[in-house]
Amino acid sequence: GALPPTHVAAQALAQLDGGIPAFWCLPFLIVATASGAVLGGCRFKGPPIDGSVEIGYGVAKSERGRGIATAALAKLIEVAAATGEVRQIVAHILPSNIASSKVVAKLGFSKGHTFVDSDGEVVVHWAYPVAS
Repeated sequence: GALPPTHVAAQALAQLDGGIPAFWCLPFLIVATASGAVLGGCRFKGPPIDGSVEIGYGVAKSERGRGIATAALAKLIEVAAATGEVRQIVAHILPSNIASSKVVAKLGFSKGHTFVDSDGEVVVHWAYPVAS
């Protein structure tokens, strides 16, 4: 359960085939330093549009609650900011996903509006302003 779901890989490969640079669409694996075990994955869901980039992430059920998602997202924020192309990072989270909502809130994301995404799911828009 640590590897990204197959639909994430398929979506990323389609973006790559469409000419999107790998950096902005392929997943990064979250790997334990000591053991080398894969704990989860995270990624940008595409290139920045008007300075805004969406992120996605997941951690194996057996590894949740240990700060892994928080550390991975903090690194994604750092990496996005270093590109100079990103002014805002967004995450779209199911209202029922309390753990993910806590992670982004802890990192300084602001809770925004609720809407129906392109997959037909009701999600909450969370936004993080990247310092320039």
